[in-house]
Amino acid sequence: MRTTNYTVADVEHFAQYFAPLTFDPDATRELHFQATSFYWSDEMPEFVDDDYEASLRHFMIYLLSYRKVLMYGEGVAEFEPIWNRLMVLCPDWPGFRSDRMTPNLIRELELHVDHEFDRLERACNVRKRRVAHKKRLAEKSAIQPRMDDEAT
Repeated sequence: MRTTNYTVADVEHFAQYFAPLTFDPDATRELHFQATSFYWSDEMPEFVDDDYEASLRHFMIYLLSYRKVLMYGEGVAEFEPIWNRLMVLCPDWPGFRSDRMTPNLIRELELHVDHEFDRLERACNVRKRRVAHKKRLAEKSAIQPRMDDEAT
């Protein structure tokens, strides 16, 4: 399955999943960890396996990542035709709202990303400590004779 190098033809296919999505003033905002970008609940299509050769899920990561790039006032020339075509096909997709790609969100996004990476690092460190502890316990129990061994 192809996951990169999206084409305008891919956008034509994926548009069917984005076109029905409309703005919800009560949509919730979350951090998409893979894209290190915010997303709102009303802009996420249903991820279906329709046997298309490109992944809708990965395409969404590209969209969110590109939107973040736009927030910083930059662009990616190779992805611009994809973004622009989706805008033509799905102009009401909530992900195109200017309040969702404003530079005013950058500071909050960076704080949120830093917090989540700190949380992930703590979880990884806990896991490492648990593995090391289990290893020490296993080594200790292998050294000490078992009670039934002493009785023989």
